[in-house]
Amino acid sequence: MRLIAPGPAGPADVNRYLLLHERQVVAVRQHPARLLPALTVAVGGLLAAEAVNGIAGGVKWARFVVWVLAGFVVVRAIVEALAWYVRYLVVTDKRLILISGLLSRKATGFPLQALQNLGLTRSAGGRLLGYGTFSVEAGGLVLIDFIPFPEQLYLEVYQLLYPREEEEEDEDDSGEDGGPGGPHGPAGPDLDFDDL
Repeated sequence: MRLIAPGPAGPADVNRYLLLHERQVVAVRQHPARLLPALTVAVGGLLAAEAVNGIAGGVKWARFVVWVLAGFVVVRAIVEALAWYVRYLVVTDKRLILISGLLSRKATGFPLQALQNLGLTRSAGGRLLGYGTFSVEAGGLVLIDFIPFPEQLYLEVYQLLYPREEEEEDEDDSGEDGGPGGPHGPAGPDLDFDDL
């Protein structure tokens, strides 16, 4: 079962990193929650600058320093937002590609066959806001954080990693052993949590 519609999902910029025989399955940006720390600091800096402006009304150098610092954190938030905008996770039928970089581009690819122990972690904040973290062993541990739709992407990558097993299960459930769904009927065997 395909959970995410196939076809180009990112900008045309992503296509330049694909090989001729590769098919893009999905391309996503990191979750917008990645921007929360920078935006929080920027808003806090502006509020602090306004508070100091009211308190130190006669001290011009203090107001100047505070507004310069506030301007710095606002510019930093803008740069973070632009960097988030050009950062993509691309899953193809052959590789997992991480594309990042505002001024200089960086593309890091991991062949799907080399991926080992793909893990998914969701913190309390991630569950609330809808993001997760992938941990991948590909010659070393790689963490990919702020993944949107984490369960769907996790299943999509596993479907690409193990397509034959799914096809074999479909063939086994075709009714060879006692009708549709095998000997246990359409629902399959009764399972208990203790069996898992």
